[in-house]
Amino acid sequence: MMTKLVLLPLSKSESRKLLKRSGKYPNKIEPGRGGSPKLPSTKTELETAEQAYNQPRKTITLVLSEVNNIIELDSDSSDDESCDENKNSKVIYSKKYQDCSEAARVSLGRSSKTTGIEWTKISRVICEVSLHKPIEGGKVIDLLDSADNAKLKSDTSVDCDNNKKSSPKSGDNDKAAIASLGMRKQAGDHCVWLDGQLIKAPLGRAIQIQDGSILSLFGVTGLSYQIKLYQDDDKKKSPKKKSPKKRKLNTPTKNEETFIK
Repeated sequence: MMTKLVLLPLSKSESRKLLKRSGKYPNKIEPGRGGSPKLPSTKTELETAEQAYNQPRKTITLVLSEVNNIIELDSDSSDDESCDENKNSKVIYSKKYQDCSEAARVSLGRSSKTTGIEWTKISRVICEVSLHKPIEGGKVIDLLDSADNAKLKSDTSVDCDNNKKSSPKSGDNDKAAIASLGMRKQAGDHCVWLDGQLIKAPLGRAIQIQDGSILSLFGVTGLSYQIKLYQDDDKKKSPKKKSPKKRKLNTPTKNEETFIK
């Protein structure tokens, strides 16, 4: 079984259209949280800011593979060993950590290498998106502890307003993957929105994300991504091909002995 999470970059108009279609576009936006930056003082600075803001972003794919395809994480491993990237996309493969958790993660923020975002209004690390398998007991990975993954959260996740939601138990669906978001900036220090709601959850607390969710790093629609989840069953049987009917052959006589050249 292989599960993928794709972060697909959207323009502001594309993001607004999807949110309105789903009925999630907010009717009222809190002052200072709508993603409207203070304009630069000079025309040159404004042009530079616009150019940086409109810089093409990368499509990011997280891949959660079978155990035998997962990269073991130890002190000698590097991030370069677990990803493929080019100018327009970046693929990050899952790693197996010392606590036996398996996850593929990406930090979102200003990074020409990971996201393609170069606008200086965006911090280098705002939040982290994770695709991981449930851990025994239903515990969810602590997104803040990405270095050694030694600590674990309780078996709950939260929504954008820090309301607790039960996470799937390991016995319910052992093959299920969990897609979650964790903030790396305190509430009030960022303008990250998820599905038309300003995120107010505390640092590192797992926020469940769904297929089709709209994640915006700067305001309701600014620097936004659509989240797409895919699952491929490698064990699916290919359709059976009809085999031609076997024809009964006559056994050759001594005078008709066959030979191989």
